[in-house]
Amino acid sequence: MPLLHQATLQLLADGRAYLTSISTTQYQEPIGLLSNSSIGQHSRHWIEFFQCLLGQLKAQACEICYDDRSRDLLLESDPQAALAAIDQIEAQLGRVDLSQQLTLKAQVTQQSLELPSSLSREVWYAIEHAIHHLAIIKIGWRAVGNLPELPTDFGIAYSTRMHRQQLVEN
Repeated sequence: MPLLHQATLQLLADGRAYLTSISTTQYQEPIGLLSNSSIGQHSRHWIEFFQCLLGQLKAQACEICYDDRSRDLLLESDPQAALAAIDQIEAQLGRVDLSQQLTLKAQVTQQSLELPSSLSREVWYAIEHAIHHLAIIKIGWRAVGNLPELPTDFGIAYSTRMHRQQLVEN
């Protein structure tokens, strides 16, 4: 199994770890520390980046635009819907060609930017983007309180994990 696929599976497992341990009320709760955003809103955001990437591969051949996310309110209000989305992402990822070349499109002010990219590069971007949101979710998780402990490396970038490990070994 390619390392990139393994990293994605680990990230999705982290998503499952918190989504199976939170009530719908806690998931939707605005958290002052997070500028009144909720764990559900951050969950929706990172999940939709994967959905957008994989969905546009089918619909638009080789053009990806993260600005065209669906912003599905069900994903931010129902942890079970988020879990189902993660299952679907995992299933889809196993069927794609990570070497596929594509064009990344983004809206910058009033102009559109187009950059050459690849599916493997964009999957890595989605992973790193998700880790950032998992770190925010971890802050919210602690603020909500009365929730089980999250995995030690939850919301920590792979490079930071490796750096910390090197410090322990030296």
